[in-house]
Amino acid sequence: MGTLKTLPHHESEALNAVQQRLRDDIRVAEAKTAARLRRFPYYATIESASHSTIMVDGEPLINLGSNNYLGLATDPRVIEAATDATRLWGTGVTGSRLLNGTLSLHESLEATLCSFYEKEAALVFPTGYTANLGLISGTLQPGDIIAVDREIHASLFDALMLSRAPFRRFEHNSVDGARNILTRGDATRARALVLEGVYSMQGDVPPLAQFAALAGEVSAFLIV
Repeated sequence: MGTLKTLPHHESEALNAVQQRLRDDIRVAEAKTAARLRRFPYYATIESASHSTIMVDGEPLINLGSNNYLGLATDPRVIEAATDATRLWGTGVTGSRLLNGTLSLHESLEATLCSFYEKEAALVFPTGYTANLGLISGTLQPGDIIAVDREIHASLFDALMLSRAPFRRFEHNSVDGARNILTRGDATRARALVLEGVYSMQGDVPPLAQFAALAGEVSAFLIV
């Protein structure tokens, strides 16, 4: 991993072009000013667990940014189970799942998920971002016809770019818009429809039954 050395101002002539650009970027100064005025929404230092109310700078604030929807992150049963697992397995797998990071604990969880959802197989990822990248880049490819809701998360767009598969956006939650995309082109080409279960930016949900019916009609791979 590379490092970026911060140099004193009087050594600015020794900076290369990238370092100079980073140091002089006006957005950095604007972000620092916004942070001082409590207008900068990123990297706020939270001093408590992720409850509905959190502590920031010693002040209790209502937490509107968490995805701890069911409160499981602070459920005493979950905390106790996580503590027990840490004692047994340590604090990390010290490697990627591909090479030396797959534990029997992972396989047990995946088997439990298979049973719960009555599915053939399951694969657990450490974050939603990596799940999106792994799923889409591993299943879609150039030549496919792909319809995506305009409001899907940025990580899904990253995954689509990584897959190198062309895609077209349709208006948010528009089943007709998706149909217009998926019914075009060579009938032999693979098709996919990409949605979110809960749209993270707006908090709304798709008419999933209608989209699922559409996917069935046109033999599209439905990704939610």
